[in-house]
Amino acid sequence: MTDVDDAKWLYTEIGQRIRKARTRVELTQQALADQAGVSRASIANIETGNQQLTLHTLWSIADAVEVSPCKLLPDWQRKAQFSNDLFPDDVPAATRAALTRITVGQSRTRR
Repeated sequence: MTDVDDAKWLYTEIGQRIRKARTRVELTQQALADQAGVSRASIANIETGNQQLTLHTLWSIADAVEVSPCKLLPDWQRKAQFSNDLFPDDVPAATRAALTRITVGQSRTRR
């Protein structure tokens, strides 16, 4: 599972998806930049994950490469709300299991 707080991973993944979509429709970085209203350098930096893009830029890029903006985003993986690592080593397994059931059940009802 990937840490959703890892912004570098997120933007690198988005950039790779943009590059793949751009090459699929046979656009150069410059052609994509022109269609999306950004510089070619921005496209290069976005594709390598070195530049964070705005939502409207993502939308423009998706339109240019003929895919839904959702296709350029990685699958969402919810952060774990609870971890057995929070327990000291001497907590019995049955107690861990019971506390896990209680805690996970509470987090599900909060949604």
